[in-house]
Order: sequence, then C-alpha cells, then structure tokens
Amino acid sequence: MRLVILLLALPLLFSSTNDWEANYETVANNVTYDCIIEIAELQLVYYEAAENLKTEIRISELIGNGYRGYEAVVGNPAAVIVTNRKETTLKALERSKGKFAVNGGGFVEKDPIGNTVVESELIGAFKSSRHRWDIFIGFDSDNNLIGGRVNSHNELMAMGPVHGISFGPALVVDGEPQHLESKDLQPRTAVGQLVCGSLLFIVIDGRQPGWSRGITINDLRDIFIDRGAVNAFNLDGGGSSTMVYYGKVLNRPSEGRLRVVANSIVIR
Repeated sequence: MRLVILLLALPLLFSSTNDWEANYETVANNVTYDCIIEIAELQLVYYEAAENLKTEIRISELIGNGYRGYEAVVGNPAAVIVTNRKETTLKALERSKGKFAVNGGGFVEKDPIGNTVVESELIGAFKSSRHRWDIFIGFDSDNNLIGGRVNSHNELMAMGPVHGISFGPALVVDGEPQHLESKDLQPRTAVGQLVCGSLLFIVIDGRQPGWSRGITINDLRDIFIDRGAVNAFNLDGGGSSTMVYYGKVLNRPSEGRLRVVANSIVIR
C-alpha cells in the first residue's frame, strides 16, 4: 500500500494555480533521506512513502539564480521503462499506468534520434553516434544508468541495455564533471544516478521571464555534482521538458502546453 503526501516546504508554492494540492495530507517536513542527506536547500514537496525505502519517490522544488523546476529521487531504478510512441509525457505515463515520468530523448519530426531500446530490443535500424549530443543513455539489467557514444550495433548491445534513448551530452561520468561549452539558458531535463543506486531526475523550466529563464548546461551539471551523482546525462529539453507525477504535470512547459515527444522515461 502506498501513501502519497504533500509537504508544504514552501508556503506559497502553487498557491494560486494548483488547488488540487488540498486533496493531499499536510505533514511535518521530517523525512530522512537515504541517499541525498544533509542538503539544506532541498525542500520536500511530494513524497511517496513505502515499506521499502528503495521504492520511494521524493520530489523537491529546485530554485536557483533565475530558474526554477523540480528534482525527483527515485529509489527503485528497476521500475524504469522507456515508451516508444509519439505522445505527450502525460499520455505516456497514463498509458503505462506509471507513477512518475519525464520526457526522454531527442527527435526530428517526432522520429527519435539515435537509438531507442525497449525491453532489451533495439527499435529500428542502428544509428552511429555522430556527436556528443547524440549518445545512447539507458539502464542495464543490473539497474545501472549507462551511456556513451556507440559506433556499432554490437557495441550498443554489449552495454547490456534493457531500456534506453538517445540525446546528451554526458554531464558526469564516473563521478567526474564533464567539460561543457554551452552557456545558453534553456529549459532542460536530465537524469543521474547516485552512489546508492537511486535515480535523480531534474526538470528546469525556461523561456518564461518572470517565472524561469532556464539554466545553463554547466549549472545543470553542477547540481548533479553537488548531489553526489556518479553518472548523469542531459535529456531533450526546450519545449519537451516535462515532469509528471500521478497524472499531474508539475512544471510549466515553455510552450504553455504539453509537446508530443518521441519517447518518455516512466517509473512504474
């Protein structure tokens, strides 16, 4: 049995736009983190309690210099699936009967770039990685977040992917921050894995003066480093950036509506 609760860490959060929050129970903000510990700036907003800590989902609002969004710690990486249908991330979550979802890889005319793997099978023909924004990002049978450039079908499958999509670049590799050059402020989505195995998803809003201008990819990388991520990868951003939790879109997509994307990452 699950219990979803709302922790009002920020008194004005959603005060005018999300009256549905009244349906949740307000409790004291005294939850102990098993992976992200002693991080004072984290303010827990949504929390799904579970008998097993490894199945918990913890979502916090993330506010920085000119940007705002959400970060979500998912305790069970084995619950990850990748969808492979042209639809919004909200629709992907609903169709998959999931709990939580973010948008996935990049696409052109709604066709995914790079390679997509669903249940250990490559969807379509193999495509070689052409640049750092076209790398494979996935999850293997040991529940590890994996990623990198691939130049052959054999090289891709040797990584042991169960699910995966393509975009990039890598933000953190083996605990080391990657050198990145872009300084553009943009809406962004990213995924990382903490040393304990939990996944960290971040979605930052952007292109909305007065709400959130966006974040540079360097600052996004530094958040993952600050949180202690072992590996982290940038996912598709811009108008695609979306975080959904139990049927509710948490962030504010930059186009004012949900974009149809090629794939999404769903937690079931």
